[in-house]
Amino acid sequence: MFVDGSSKSQGSGIGIIIETSQEDRLQYVIRFDFAASNNEAEYEAFLAGGKLALAARAKYLRAYSDSQLVVNHVRGDYEAKE
Repeated sequence: MFVDGSSKSQGSGIGIIIETSQEDRLQYVIRFDFAASNNEAEYEAFLAGGKLALAARAKYLRAYSDSQLVVNHVRGDYEAKE
């Protein structure tokens, strides 16, 4: 699973690519109808990708993101701030 989030003055959204073991590629682009920071968009991309993988009945999941914050948080290297 490859995920990315984006936030710009024109809006925010996410992109998700899920590759199956049968080498199928599922691509999703979701535009938000709410304002989100870049970090929020990155988290939303990761969460939405995980939900899509569950819906596709994935048995194994390897996730890739360009957000060090999300990657290190998911790996347990960073703690979440409230």
